[in-house]
Amino acid sequence: MKKFVIGLIIGAIIGISCTLLVWEVLCLNDLDPTQKYGRAELIYYMSQPLVVIGTFSAVIVALFGNEIKNAIFSPKCRVRVEGDGFAEDLGETINNINPQAQFYKLNVFLENIGVKELNELQLVIKKAEYSQDHNKFRTVSHGESVIFWRQPEIKSINLRTSESRDIILARVVPEASLGTPDASQKSPLRFSITGINLDPKYSKKGYWRVRYDIQTPHRIINSFVITYSWSGKWFNRLTEMTNELGYEFKYIKK
Repeated sequence: MKKFVIGLIIGAIIGISCTLLVWEVLCLNDLDPTQKYGRAELIYYMSQPLVVIGTFSAVIVALFGNEIKNAIFSPKCRVRVEGDGFAEDLGETINNINPQAQFYKLNVFLENIGVKELNELQLVIKKAEYSQDHNKFRTVSHGESVIFWRQPEIKSINLRTSESRDIILARVVPEASLGTPDASQKSPLRFSITGINLDPKYSKKGYWRVRYDIQTPHRIINSFVITYSWSGKWFNRLTEMTNELGYEFKYIKK
């Protein structure tokens, strides 16, 4: 019943719109402006395109009702990379005379572009691969990984229509002291992918190809792949670092 009602409404909208167009283009040319017409004649002229277009619309809805309904009411979520890609985070040095990047990050926005709220939305890493020279990739992830939002316990979000949320998907982190008294132990300069604990040998430089799914408990809404690249070098400002970092983004067609 619900499908029928939706199809009827869509058919009526298409039928009325097309009827007005046909009436304007065809029927008015057949009417003599110097002659008076009775109500029955006018109804006849108006009903002809309505019958034709209505029948046509009914056939279209019958054949493509599910496709039309899915196109309008199915959940939709768009992915948008922020800015030009990797950006610098200046942290507490932002107000210094000579600020320096604390790390570099690639941030994306997930935006609900459908007509229904998205509930329990998750961003899932399906597969991650690594290559040192962009030729032969090898898998470096172990199964699926659900990315958390800000806090480890938050692994799903709700998005109202037109609402968006951002998340950092990749970082380049500089060498840093681990806080030992003599500062002898340091974490290395490395590439980091949110949701994956990369082996150190796969985090120094190279290419990382990651497939992501945007999904709810009931369906996969969208899938995309980001290929990250990094030369392994570090500079303190984005102007110098731009040529050392890159990314490629593409949707995966269902």
